[in-house]
Amino acid sequence: MKIVVTPTISRLVDAHELTPEIIQEIDYECSFYYKGAEYTNVPMWDGLIHMFKTKTLTFGTGLLNRISNILNKYNIPVEIIKQYPSVTEVDTGRLTISLFDYQKEALDKITNHDRGVIKLPTGSGKGCIIAATVAQKRVPTIVLVHRKDLLYQTQNRFRREIGISSTIIGDGHAEFSNVTVAMIQTLLSNLGIRTTGYEKDETEIKNVKEQLLKYNMVISDEAHCLGTSLSYKLLKHFKNAVYRYGFSATPFHRDEALMIEAAIGPILYEKKPTDLAGQYISHAKIIFVEFKHKGKIPKLVRYGDLYKQAIVNNMERNLLIKRLAERFADKRVLIAVRHVDHGKILNSMIKGSCFVYGSLSAEERTKVLESFRNGNIKCVISTVVWEQGIDIPEAEVLIDARAERSVLGFIQLVGRVLRKTDIKTEALILDIADKQCRWLREHAEERIAAAISEFGKGFIVKHVI
Repeated sequence: MKIVVTPTISRLVDAHELTPEIIQEIDYECSFYYKGAEYTNVPMWDGLIHMFKTKTLTFGTGLLNRISNILNKYNIPVEIIKQYPSVTEVDTGRLTISLFDYQKEALDKITNHDRGVIKLPTGSGKGCIIAATVAQKRVPTIVLVHRKDLLYQTQNRFRREIGISSTIIGDGHAEFSNVTVAMIQTLLSNLGIRTTGYEKDETEIKNVKEQLLKYNMVISDEAHCLGTSLSYKLLKHFKNAVYRYGFSATPFHRDEALMIEAAIGPILYEKKPTDLAGQYISHAKIIFVEFKHKGKIPKLVRYGDLYKQAIVNNMERNLLIKRLAERFADKRVLIAVRHVDHGKILNSMIKGSCFVYGSLSAEERTKVLESFRNGNIKCVISTVVWEQGIDIPEAEVLIDARAERSVLGFIQLVGRVLRKTDIKTEALILDIADKQCRWLREHAEERIAAAISEFGKGFIVKHVI
């Protein structure tokens, strides 16, 4: 049997040895259940998303190892035929910083594999490895990000760490070059693919499909953001990208994992916070601060209305957050909220605080970030715009006021304060854990379970539920 491999799609040919049972096993290993399938009205659908197409015997090339292992199990000899385009060597700078041992290990994996995912804790310096990868491969490269802050942060990192003036796509900029940093949503909208869940961007790009063909390497920062059908479609347009790497600090669900694997590749290297705590990232104390809600919530209330009543406009709860922020007034405090209205209320209550949210320009956000880093601002309240990817090593205390159910968001948020500095070796995370309130108690329980799973019991100071 032969497997014809291209950077995007591969297919099985001369597959006479494939029995229906083997095809069924491959299909099962490359499928996942579509969340909410039970509520759809699609006749003759099994509720699964099939990443292996049984009629054409095609699949995303990232699944090559998974499928090859199944064929090897049945002693089916396989010949791999790579139909890769030629790559162009270009100047992509030179690494000017030193890497830690675990970063070197991750880079070694990248050196020896054309594609795959690097999973490291937030604050462990994934951006440094991305810069090193760009400098090492010396091919036209595009790096995908999903927020404006990350767009400029990555551009500045490349200028600082590998001496390259990269161009950016997004926030009104649309210039392609040998090294380009691009917002996912900007590319998707210009490809005519409607997007939801991303920070809005309306930058227009000319000849986007042709431009994407110039790149021999595509890198995704925060690779878990690619675990959607939209981003999977986007990566198919990088038909000449023979090198594909994803970086993430977040555990993947099976659906995300399979889609990311199909588009990029399997996990090449992984470390957990407990592997790096102390030497490379800060020790952390995670305290779940109990808040007991008073009064009964009507049974028929919608979640959105409950959230406004119990979280956004709950004066007693907001006073607790204010007291916690004031208790650590000598440290740099980051307060996370979900709703803009909530942030505005806390901003009015906490003297000297600053509020960062989506409507602020990238320039305004950058000014706040720099003031926070140098200590001119001691307390910043932020919505989701600073939840993922942004480097804030100076943050010493995190107050999570969101009452979120999202385990991924919680882990990403905690990571914002884990990076070590010359004066910070320990981070403090205060999570407002709601009790005696429908939904919110369950959300708190899930965050506690996520903290134990991801960071270990040694990080948890107090259980309150």
